[in-house]
Amino acid sequence: MAVIIYSTVQGTISDSKPNKDGFGDGYIDHKMQLRNSSWTEHRAITEFDLSMVSGNVLSANLILTKRFSNFPDPIQINVRGYSGNGILDLNDFSNRDYYTSVGYNHDPILNIDVTPFITDLVENSEEFAGFSLQVPTNIYFTSFMWFNDSYNAQSIIPMLSIEMKAVPSPPTAALFSIGIFSILFVSKQKKG
Repeated sequence: MAVIIYSTVQGTISDSKPNKDGFGDGYIDHKMQLRNSSWTEHRAITEFDLSMVSGNVLSANLILTKRFSNFPDPIQINVRGYSGNGILDLNDFSNRDYYTSVGYNHDPILNIDVTPFITDLVENSEEFAGFSLQVPTNIYFTSFMWFNDSYNAQSIIPMLSIEMKAVPSPPTAALFSIGIFSILFVSKQKKG
């Protein structure tokens, strides 16, 4: 069974000079942008409500559609996962429970496998999955935007695609069990 979840949080958290200390100083709601220079870093933030996910996660992919980029080709994007809270807050800048890095060549869609991370969150009954995206330092005068709600018609909200193993409902499991026991009982009766 496949489920597509659209993000409930999209934004950018920045860490700027004079501090640039690895902690968020400010945020921009509804705009996902990446930048990392000597004077400022912008990390793209998105979170997903996991309340509709139950059962065993077979696969999970974070899907981002590009709106704009002037990054050099290719570039590494660091993806940090964390247990979210459904709101954009400055702590999202430094949260990190999961980490992966992906190469990016300006494809219009970035598809990132986050299966181990989502599996852990679902098994621990976490309510939200959060992602913070970052580019390496010294990326000057460049930015990357996935989502900006001021471009409504041209923006696509980040998605989480999850494939789950269907869990049989209790009545289905009960009928299956009754059928198996009936077959075993009948076969024993014929032998004995």
